[in-house]
Amino acid sequence: MKVEILRKRVEAKLLKYNNASEVEKMMNEKFEQASRLYNNTKSIFEFIVTH
Repeated sequence: MKVEILRKRVEAKLLKYNNASEVEKMMNEKFEQASRLYNNTKSIFEFIVTH
């Protein structure tokens, strides 16, 4: 799956539980690392939330 699509899906999932400024901060800090380690939305989402 393309990284852009994964990023949008993970961001949408994070927005369900957090405010937009927090989501942006988490995505900027952790998405790149998470997308290198995992290749599906659920795993990336869980990585970002727990790390």
